[in-house]
Amino acid sequence: MSEAPVAWRSLLVASKTREAEDIVTIELIDSEGRQLAPFTAGAHVDIELSPGLVRQYSLCNSPRERRRYVIAVLRDPASQGGGTRLHDAMKPGDYVNVGVPRSRFDLADNASRHLLLAGGIGVAPILSMAERLHHLGELYEFHYVARSRRRAAFLMRTAELGARHYFDDEEGAGCLDLARLLSKPNPSTHLYVCGPTGFNDAVLAAATGNGWLEQNMHREDFAACVTRGAAVPFDVDIASAGVVAAPAAGSALDVVTNVGIRSPPPPAGRASS
Repeated sequence: MSEAPVAWRSLLVASKTREAEDIVTIELIDSEGRQLAPFTAGAHVDIELSPGLVRQYSLCNSPRERRRYVIAVLRDPASQGGGTRLHDAMKPGDYVNVGVPRSRFDLADNASRHLLLAGGIGVAPILSMAERLHHLGELYEFHYVARSRRRAAFLMRTAELGARHYFDDEEGAGCLDLARLLSKPNPSTHLYVCGPTGFNDAVLAAATGNGWLEQNMHREDFAACVTRGAAVPFDVDIASAGVVAAPAAGSALDVVTNVGIRSPPPPAGRASS
């Protein structure tokens, strides 16, 4: 069965703001000030960049806002033209076709506590989730990993929401200790992870190894986010198997599969280039 055609709405680019190196936010509004379709934390929209070229971008503003959508866009050389086009060509005053918000990455209604993990540009939907949880007064913990401060978007906003930051190029910034963070699963705590596939795999491998319930783990893949530089070997700390070495060409998912742990399958992925 083919998918229903996208119901496009022409929206005005109200602003374009540099948030970090190679990351901009684009604010979209109705030119006549009308309300936009509501969305939930973690939702995304289709953007028609040109006839036949459609990409999906997570909404990173608060779901309480009804007069604008804000998307975060990474300019990545590995992308298939979407991010590059938005960075180089789109400007305030332009119009773009935008689809109705939809989501496969929702906050769990039955959770009493939420654990939010963001990697790189994957902070976009996680930020919207944190905004929602903060507004509702829900219990949550927020961790944000980036290559460097200059490549990390929303540092002030995430700090205000209680996020702890980790930067690969700063020794004093600490390291996200997945084995410790995920060592005590609770059936009422839900885990949400969004970032490059390798980051998501490592988080879910650690969670699975520590006995987290499959239905309590939620992921969103940003397939366009790639790790630059030479591949190097790494270790994965699995509660039931100890520290297992992974080759440079391998992944955390390969490791847990080889030791007999079944990692939960990801939902249908989406690119955000």
